[in-house]
Amino acid sequence: MRSDPTAPDLAFTSLTKRFGAVVALDDVTFTAPPGTVTALVGPNGSGKTTLMRVALGLATPTSGQALVAGRRYRHLDEPLTRIGALLDACALNPGLTGRTHLRWLAAAGGVPAARADALLEQVGLGAAARRRVGGWSLGMKQRLGLAVALLGDPPVLMLDEPMNGLDPEGMAWFRGLVRGLRAEGRSILLSSHLMRELEGIADRVVVLNRGRIVADTSMASLLADGPDTGDRPGLENAYLRLLTAPAQVRS
Repeated sequence: MRSDPTAPDLAFTSLTKRFGAVVALDDVTFTAPPGTVTALVGPNGSGKTTLMRVALGLATPTSGQALVAGRRYRHLDEPLTRIGALLDACALNPGLTGRTHLRWLAAAGGVPAARADALLEQVGLGAAARRRVGGWSLGMKQRLGLAVALLGDPPVLMLDEPMNGLDPEGMAWFRGLVRGLRAEGRSILLSSHLMRELEGIADRVVVLNRGRIVADTSMASLLADGPDTGDRPGLENAYLRLLTAPAQVRS
């Protein structure tokens, strides 16, 4: 049960993070609502991964806050069942098998081993589960990372570049997975540089540039907001235009 069913599942309020003189996040405020895929896009170094790390309690904000179901991560009961995340698919012990890795995390989080085995099948890794992950491809590691994120069956998911390394079949599978999770009412925050893929699965877009939000709007509105010629740009063109726009786009 969520701690506050009336609160947005994932909310960032006036979030600022400084590393010495470097401002990684500058007064960032937005929500990732239930039943919605929110795309988080921006140049390298714009603060996307830092924002996710703050939400998971891996980094302390200079000011502001990130809340999951109305609470900070460190105050969550059974956090594995509240929020799941994929930040770095390659952060694995290469000597472990995929099954051992997932079962170990399940045991640490109080999740039945049967859930881990079922997830390995769900993400298409059943046949490779007893092989050491050091010999796996990046796409296979991404699938394992998604299984980790889903271990506790959480209502909130944060996925950082989850499509990197996926082949065309894997891309199609991932699109179906995300759409199914959205249909279940989950909040999904998804960071990626693959703009064409995001066009097909994201409902909202938050654009970060130099740690600040330059757009927070629906995908439909962003794609419809073309130049005066009436052209309707794809997400990549709209994104590039926003990086040079003087004002924020919100809806």
